[in-house]
Amino acid sequence: LPGDILFYPSRLALLDLERAARRTLVAARPLGAGEVLAAEHLADEDGGVGLDVTLKSAVMGRRVLYDLAAAAPIDFGMIEEDQVTKDEEAG
Repeated sequence: LPGDILFYPSRLALLDLERAARRTLVAARPLGAGEVLAAEHLADEDGGVGLDVTLKSAVMGRRVLYDLAAAAPIDFGMIEEDQVTKDEEAG
């Protein structure tokens, strides 16, 4: 065949590269079930499988459903659907 042969990454390889570059939310320390997430409970890491860091404000104020280890990825399956109200926090 005349000419140069060019190799391109597969679609799966491209997705892996994008995921590796994405910043995701993780637990900054061990968290117990029932704790209300605040900024100090969340950290971010490169290439994780958790929620994107742009969703940090959407996660804060929600209760953790399960005990989480430090550096555990945070996703919506691990937190309550609704944010905690001030009345619920006080009571």
